[in-house]
Amino acid sequence: IRYFAPPLFGCDENCTDFALGEIFSGADLEPKALVDAVGAAESLLYTDEQMNFDAQVENSYLPDMIRIAHENNIKLVFVRIKVESEFENLPEHENYLNALRQYLKEQKAYLLDYGSDPRITDDLLRDPLHLTEEGKSVFTQLLADGIKDLFEK
Repeated sequence: IRYFAPPLFGCDENCTDFALGEIFSGADLEPKALVDAVGAAESLLYTDEQMNFDAQVENSYLPDMIRIAHENNIKLVFVRIKVESEFENLPEHENYLNALRQYLKEQKAYLLDYGSDPRITDDLLRDPLHLTEEGKSVFTQLLADGIKDLFEK
């Protein structure tokens, strides 16, 4: 879908990737908009109801994703990256993550969790959600190592 319309205007895949990169990196131009958007999402995501993993999982796509992966002999790997949020260190959030980890383990799926990895330092984040260029490089290496370790098992 991403590459469907741009050729109509003389923009190939490289042009499209560059243009979308410029548009979405525009959050730098309006940092308040990003902060507001993150705040709005967090006000929904971090409610008591949403933070109850066991109550939410059966109404999510997660069981279907795992089932489809198993049916197709696919090793399913989920990745969590560090974000700056006041909710990240709350006990409810840690309880949710622990329940997710246990569920994925029982389902023979994997979670590479870099959410509190000390190698991803605050200076590697451009804003609460995005990595700097150096951060992307650091994270790519961490992810490559993590995936390699999984597939060597």
